[in-house]
Amino acid sequence: MFLSGVVSQPVQKGSSFWKWLLPLLIVAAVLFFLFKTCSVPPVDKKTWFTFDRLEFETGSANLEPSSMEQLKNIAEIIKAYPQVTLKLGGYTDDTGNRQISDDITLAS
Repeated sequence: MFLSGVVSQPVQKGSSFWKWLLPLLIVAAVLFFLFKTCSVPPVDKKTWFTFDRLEFETGSANLEPSSMEQLKNIAEIIKAYPQVTLKLGGYTDDTGNRQISDDITLAS
């Protein structure tokens, strides 16, 4: 365990123990405050979640290989909440042929 060597040692006055513990305690207190005071809006059928790092090959409905890590993250979220029903949506950009973009939009 990371702290096992530190915790087993007696704390000496003026030691570096407080140099790393005090900032850690401050961060923990701030996070606790934020989680307790911030309200999360309810999720309903009109709620959208926007995911970054999902990129498609130009002129295609296929994901770029660089999107696989984020896709795995989304899969883990879906596995964690199996009772949720999802509706996926996306947008095409203005790159390339307009007709091809329209066809991709309809196909996906």
